[in-house]
Amino acid sequence: QPSARAVDKRKLNQLFETYRDSVGEDKMMAEGVSRFLEDLKVDPTSLLVLILAWRFKAETQCEFKRSEFVDGMASLGVETVDQLHSNLGSLEKEIAASGRFREFYQFTFGFGKNPGQKSMDLDMALAYWDIILKGRFKFLDLWCQFLSENHKRSIPRDTWNLLLEFSLTINDEMSNYDEEGAWPVVIDDFVEWARPRLGKSTAV
Repeated sequence: QPSARAVDKRKLNQLFETYRDSVGEDKMMAEGVSRFLEDLKVDPTSLLVLILAWRFKAETQCEFKRSEFVDGMASLGVETVDQLHSNLGSLEKEIAASGRFREFYQFTFGFGKNPGQKSMDLDMALAYWDIILKGRFKFLDLWCQFLSENHKRSIPRDTWNLLLEFSLTINDEMSNYDEEGAWPVVIDDFVEWARPRLGKSTAV
């Protein structure tokens, strides 16, 4: 990726102050993040919010530390909200490359889970998958239905990461699925549940 132009970090620190939580820690909390996204004209539930969090190397949902915000903006070569807004299209294009998308996808697990927990709550995982994998995983709706009806447990990192590999390799009939492969049990169970629902008999 091209090197970002030099920016004035004093300006970025001043910009951060306009959104920083007025009491407590040196962070932009939920209210400040909400105002920031509003000024940026970005829907809080859009993929772009997660891409920004990834580029800011943010650790926790609904907050930006000063260093995350200032260093993230600097890495993009922007000093103002308007400049960042003009850059949003190129940010979306950045994850089009499969290697970058995998990096982004794996980042979202750590970002989406509650701090201190090893797994991501199922409701959060379902919401994230709906944003991140829409248009990329042909069985997304079936996968989410299966988990909602049958799984009802949190999602570990291994399952999160391997679902992307599954989505990239599985064919339309799921006939190339290797039951002897190193897939998580939940993906084994999903394939067994989903095959009869595909409307095509699948040779096993």
